Amino acid sequence: MISSPGCATCAALEIVLKGLDADPSFASLPFIETCSSPAFIMEVNKNKIEIIYCDLDVFKQNSLICEYSLSAKGFSPQYGCHMYIMKWCSDHGYFFLAGNGEMDLVFRHDEYYMMDEQREFTLDNFCKLHNLTGVWQFWKQDGRLISSFLKLPTVRLLLEKKVKSLLDHKHQCFSDVFNFEPRPKYTGFEKIQEWDSILRNYMKQSASGYDDVYYTPISTFVQK
Repeated sequence: MISSPGCATCAALEIVLKGLDADPSFASLPFIETCSSPAFIMEVNKNKIEIIYCDLDVFKQNSLICEYSLSAKGFSPQYGCHMYIMKWCSDHGYFFLAGNGEMDLVFRHDEYYMMDEQREFTLDNFCKLHNLTGVWQFWKQDGRLISSFLKLPTVRLLLEKKVKSLLDHKHQCFSDVFNFEPRPKYTGFEKIQEWDSILRNYMKQSASGYDDVYYTPISTFVQK
């Protein structure tokens, strides 16, 4: 498992170890404390999980990132980086992406829809192109996960109020199931955000048509 400091790291570790019947109590700790906590070390050793902590400077591979993104019908250098890591992991075994994209529910035409941008599907395109072994955006692989999100009390309340977009209330929604502590958001992406913007605009010159938006009615995911 490859991990780097970020907002979803502890959640990803918790999910992996929960799947192995591990004690997830350490997941409430800050990232640094989590990785050095006795509970975390014990569970990792017990389940024989190899954890690789890294700070991959893959943006130096800008020509390869462009090639990956464009071949998958996208123009996101950030997703190109994900593709780079996905391929590395698949070449060495298996990959599992816990995040990459969020459940963006929008109200339009008197109904709620899940909105997806075309870039969300570039990861799937890339997997098919390179025959990669792994799971991308695991929460979108099973409608039951989406259905369970729609049943959260705060989500139900916001849907009743017909708010324009649930992403505007993300913290409020996830507070139903996670205990958050205020902290400045820092994932490392901030270091290269300006460079990302420059490369993204460059790739859009070749892939300006790869910006479609898709809407799926949430009724598709609601279990009767």
